[in-house]
Amino acid sequence: RTPAMKCVALVSGGKDSVYSALSAVRHGHSIVALANLMPPVSIPDEMDSFMYQTVGHNVVGELYASVWELPLFRCEISARGAVTTDLHYTHATPATNTTTTTTSTSTATTATTTPTTCENEEEDEVESLFVLLRHIKRVMPEIEAVTSGAILSDYQRNRVENVCSRLGLVSLAYLWREEQSSLLLRMIEADINAVLIKVAAMGLVPTRHLGKSIAQMNSILNNLVCVCVCARAHT
Repeated sequence: RTPAMKCVALVSGGKDSVYSALSAVRHGHSIVALANLMPPVSIPDEMDSFMYQTVGHNVVGELYASVWELPLFRCEISARGAVTTDLHYTHATPATNTTTTTTSTSTATTATTTPTTCENEEEDEVESLFVLLRHIKRVMPEIEAVTSGAILSDYQRNRVENVCSRLGLVSLAYLWREEQSSLLLRMIEADINAVLIKVAAMGLVPTRHLGKSIAQMNSILNNLVCVCVCARAHT
Protein backbone atom coordinates (compact mmCIF):
# COMPACT_ATOMS: atom_id res chain seq x y z
CA ARG A 1 0.00 0.00 0.00
CA THR A 2 1.36 3.42 -0.99
CA PRO A 3 1.87 5.75 2.01
CA ALA A 4 -0.70 8.53 2.22
CA MET A 5 0.34 11.53 0.15
CA LYS A 6 -0.90 15.07 -0.43
CA CYS A 7 -1.95 15.34 -4.05
CA VAL A 8 -2.80 17.93 -6.67
CA ALA A 9 -5.54 16.70 -9.00
CA LEU A 10 -5.23 17.45 -12.69
CA VAL A 11 -8.79 18.34 -13.70
CA SER A 12 -10.15 19.03 -17.16
CA GLY A 13 -13.83 19.28 -16.34
CA GLY A 14 -14.31 15.67 -17.40
CA LYS A 15 -15.49 12.72 -15.34
CA ASP A 16 -12.27 10.70 -15.59
CA SER A 17 -10.08 13.24 -13.79
CA VAL A 18 -12.73 13.63 -11.08
CA TYR A 19 -13.10 9.89 -10.55
CA SER A 20 -9.32 9.45 -10.43
CA ALA A 21 -9.12 12.07 -7.67
CA LEU A 22 -11.90 10.30 -5.76
CA SER A 23 -10.02 7.02 -6.20
CA ALA A 24 -6.92 8.58 -4.69
CA VAL A 25 -8.95 9.60 -1.63
CA ARG A 26 -10.30 6.05 -1.33
CA HIS A 27 -6.70 4.82 -1.30
CA GLY A 28 -5.91 7.04 1.67
CA HIS A 29 -4.43 10.08 -0.09
CA SER A 30 -5.72 13.64 0.24
CA ILE A 31 -6.44 16.12 -2.54
CA VAL A 32 -5.16 19.53 -1.43
CA ALA A 33 -5.21 21.46 -4.72
CA LEU A 34 -6.55 21.37 -8.26
CA ALA A 35 -4.64 22.07 -11.48
CA ASN A 36 -6.06 22.88 -14.89
CA LEU A 37 -4.56 23.64 -18.30
CA MET A 38 -6.67 26.03 -20.37
CA PRO A 39 -6.44 27.46 -23.90
CA PRO A 40 -4.61 30.78 -24.38
CA VAL A 41 -6.81 33.87 -24.44
CA SER A 42 -6.44 33.97 -28.22
CA ILE A 43 -8.47 30.73 -28.36
CA PRO A 44 -11.62 31.43 -26.34
CA ASP A 45 -13.28 28.07 -26.93
CA GLU A 46 -11.84 24.59 -27.49
CA MET A 47 -8.16 24.12 -28.41
CA ASP A 48 -6.93 21.41 -30.76
CA SER A 49 -4.49 19.58 -28.47
CA PHE A 50 -2.81 16.17 -28.49
CA MET A 51 -2.47 16.30 -24.72
CA TYR A 52 -5.26 18.25 -23.04
CA GLN A 53 -9.04 18.23 -23.01
CA THR A 54 -10.22 21.84 -23.19
CA VAL A 55 -13.84 21.69 -24.29
CA GLY A 56 -15.89 23.26 -21.49
CA HIS A 57 -12.79 24.70 -19.80
CA ASN A 58 -14.82 27.72 -18.66
CA VAL A 59 -16.76 25.44 -16.28
CA VAL A 60 -13.55 24.62 -14.43
CA GLY A 61 -12.75 28.27 -13.76
CA GLU A 62 -16.30 29.15 -12.78
CA LEU A 63 -17.24 26.22 -10.56
CA TYR A 64 -14.47 23.83 -9.54
CA ALA A 65 -12.69 25.86 -6.88
CA SER A 66 -15.92 26.72 -5.07
CA VAL A 67 -17.43 23.23 -5.32
CA TRP A 68 -14.28 21.44 -4.17
CA GLU A 69 -13.34 24.20 -1.71
CA LEU A 70 -9.71 23.82 -2.75
CA PRO A 71 -7.13 26.12 -4.36
CA LEU A 72 -7.39 25.98 -8.15
CA PHE A 73 -4.25 26.69 -10.17
CA ARG A 74 -4.60 27.32 -13.90
CA CYS A 75 -2.12 27.81 -16.71
CA GLU A 76 -2.50 28.64 -20.36
CA ILE A 77 -1.39 25.94 -22.79
CA SER A 78 1.41 26.86 -25.16
CA ALA A 79 -0.19 28.03 -28.39
CA ARG A 80 2.46 26.07 -30.30
CA GLY A 81 0.74 22.83 -29.34
CA ALA A 82 2.53 19.50 -29.70
CA VAL A 83 6.07 19.90 -31.00
CA THR A 84 7.01 16.29 -30.30
CA THR A 85 4.36 13.69 -31.15
CA ASP A 86 6.44 10.56 -30.56
CA LEU A 87 4.89 8.10 -28.13
CA HIS A 88 7.68 8.66 -25.59
CA TYR A 89 8.45 12.22 -24.57
CA THR A 90 11.82 13.55 -23.46
CA HIS A 91 12.88 17.03 -22.49
CA ALA A 92 16.63 17.48 -22.18
CA THR A 93 16.71 20.79 -20.32
CA PRO A 94 14.47 22.29 -17.64
CA ALA A 95 11.79 24.68 -18.81
CA THR A 96 12.78 28.34 -18.59
CA ASN A 97 11.78 30.32 -15.52
CA THR A 98 8.58 32.25 -15.88
CA THR A 99 7.06 35.15 -14.07
CA THR A 100 3.63 34.62 -12.57
CA THR A 101 0.57 36.73 -12.12
CA THR A 102 -1.94 35.99 -9.40
CA THR A 103 -5.65 36.61 -9.09
CA SER A 104 -7.84 35.50 -6.20
CA THR A 105 -11.54 34.95 -5.83
CA SER A 106 -13.54 36.38 -2.94
CA THR A 107 -12.89 33.49 -0.53
CA ALA A 108 -9.50 32.28 0.63
CA THR A 109 -10.40 28.61 0.20
CA THR A 110 -10.91 29.10 -3.54
CA ALA A 111 -7.84 31.16 -4.37
CA THR A 112 -6.90 30.88 -8.02
CA THR A 113 -3.31 31.37 -9.09
CA THR A 114 -2.49 31.58 -12.78
CA PRO A 115 1.14 31.41 -13.91
CA THR A 116 2.03 32.41 -17.44
CA THR A 117 2.90 29.82 -20.04
CA CYS A 118 6.46 29.02 -21.08
CA GLU A 119 8.50 32.04 -22.05
CA ASN A 120 9.85 30.08 -25.00
CA GLU A 121 7.02 29.99 -27.53
CA GLU A 122 8.71 27.08 -29.29
CA GLU A 123 8.19 24.78 -26.30
CA ASP A 124 5.93 21.75 -26.57
CA GLU A 125 2.53 22.06 -24.90
CA VAL A 126 3.67 19.47 -22.34
CA GLU A 127 5.97 22.11 -20.85
CA SER A 128 2.90 24.12 -19.85
CA LEU A 129 2.09 21.31 -17.43
CA PHE A 130 5.67 21.42 -16.13
CA VAL A 131 5.43 25.17 -15.52
CA LEU A 132 2.08 24.80 -13.76
CA LEU A 133 3.12 21.95 -11.45
CA ARG A 134 6.46 23.60 -10.69
CA HIS A 135 4.60 26.73 -9.64
CA ILE A 136 2.22 24.74 -7.44
CA LYS A 137 5.17 23.02 -5.74
CA ARG A 138 6.70 26.41 -4.97
CA VAL A 139 3.43 27.66 -3.47
CA MET A 140 2.55 24.37 -1.75
CA PRO A 141 5.81 22.46 -1.13
CA GLU A 142 3.93 19.74 0.73
CA ILE A 143 2.58 18.41 -2.60
CA GLU A 144 3.88 14.88 -3.22
CA ALA A 145 1.75 13.42 -6.01
CA VAL A 146 -0.40 14.22 -9.02
CA THR A 147 -3.61 12.45 -10.02
CA SER A 148 -4.77 12.24 -13.63
CA GLY A 149 -7.64 10.61 -15.46
CA ALA A 150 -5.62 8.75 -18.09
CA ILE A 151 -7.30 5.48 -19.07
CA LEU A 152 -5.94 4.27 -22.39
CA SER A 153 -3.56 6.87 -23.84
CA ASP A 154 0.11 5.93 -23.51
CA TYR A 155 0.88 9.26 -25.16
CA GLN A 156 -0.78 11.18 -22.34
CA ARG A 157 0.38 8.96 -19.48
CA ASN A 158 4.02 9.02 -20.59
CA ARG A 159 4.00 12.81 -20.67
CA VAL A 160 2.41 13.20 -17.25
CA GLU A 161 4.96 10.74 -15.83
CA ASN A 162 7.82 12.63 -17.54
CA VAL A 163 6.78 15.92 -15.97
CA CYS A 164 6.22 14.35 -12.54
CA SER A 165 9.60 12.62 -12.56
CA ARG A 166 11.37 15.88 -13.36
CA LEU A 167 9.66 17.56 -10.41
CA GLY A 168 10.06 14.71 -7.91
CA LEU A 169 6.33 13.97 -7.88
CA VAL A 170 4.50 10.65 -7.97
CA SER A 171 2.06 10.13 -10.84
CA LEU A 172 -1.18 8.44 -9.76
CA ALA A 173 -3.35 7.12 -12.61
CA TYR A 174 -5.93 4.93 -10.89
CA LEU A 175 -8.03 4.42 -14.02
CA TRP A 176 -5.16 3.19 -16.17
CA ARG A 177 -6.14 0.21 -18.35
CA GLU A 178 -9.36 -0.38 -16.42
CA GLU A 179 -12.04 -2.33 -18.28
CA GLN A 180 -14.16 0.53 -19.55
CA SER A 181 -17.68 -0.87 -19.29
CA SER A 182 -17.26 -1.68 -15.60
CA LEU A 183 -15.39 1.59 -15.02
CA LEU A 184 -18.22 3.66 -16.48
CA LEU A 185 -20.72 1.73 -14.35
CA ARG A 186 -18.67 2.44 -11.20
CA MET A 187 -18.69 6.14 -12.06
CA ILE A 188 -22.46 6.06 -12.41
CA GLU A 189 -22.83 4.19 -9.11
CA ALA A 190 -20.58 6.81 -7.48
CA ASP A 191 -23.23 9.43 -8.44
CA ILE A 192 -20.93 11.28 -10.82
CA ASN A 193 -23.41 13.35 -12.81
CA ALA A 194 -21.42 13.80 -16.02
CA VAL A 195 -23.13 14.94 -19.21
CA LEU A 196 -22.07 15.00 -22.85
CA ILE A 197 -21.26 18.52 -24.03
CA LYS A 198 -19.69 17.49 -27.34
CA VAL A 199 -19.98 14.44 -29.56
CA ALA A 200 -17.32 13.44 -32.09
CA ALA A 201 -17.76 9.72 -32.66
CA MET A 202 -19.59 7.60 -35.19
CA GLY A 203 -23.04 6.70 -33.91
CA LEU A 204 -23.47 9.74 -31.67
CA VAL A 205 -25.81 12.51 -32.86
CA PRO A 206 -25.62 16.03 -31.37
CA THR A 207 -29.37 16.66 -31.50
CA ARG A 208 -30.06 13.35 -29.78
CA HIS A 209 -27.21 12.85 -27.34
CA LEU A 210 -25.84 16.22 -26.23
CA GLY A 211 -26.82 17.00 -22.65
CA LYS A 212 -27.43 13.35 -21.79
CA SER A 213 -25.90 11.98 -18.61
CA ILE A 214 -23.56 8.99 -18.55
CA ALA A 215 -26.32 7.05 -16.81
CA GLN A 216 -28.63 7.76 -19.75
CA MET A 217 -25.87 6.98 -22.25
CA ASN A 218 -24.50 3.82 -20.62
CA SER A 219 -26.29 1.25 -22.78
CA ILE A 220 -25.85 3.35 -25.93
CA LEU A 221 -22.08 3.68 -25.45
CA ASN A 222 -21.74 -0.03 -24.73
CA ASN A 223 -23.47 -0.88 -28.01
CA LEU A 224 -21.43 1.40 -30.25
CA VAL A 225 -18.73 -0.12 -32.45
CA CYS A 226 -15.14 1.22 -32.35
CA VAL A 227 -15.93 3.76 -29.63
CA CYS A 228 -14.29 3.90 -26.19
CA VAL A 229 -17.09 3.27 -23.72
CA CYS A 230 -15.64 5.82 -21.32
CA ALA A 231 -16.02 8.60 -23.87
CA ARG A 232 -15.22 11.93 -22.32
CA ALA A 233 -18.13 13.57 -20.52
CA HIS A 234 -18.17 16.58 -18.26
CA THR A 235 -19.19 16.71 -14.62
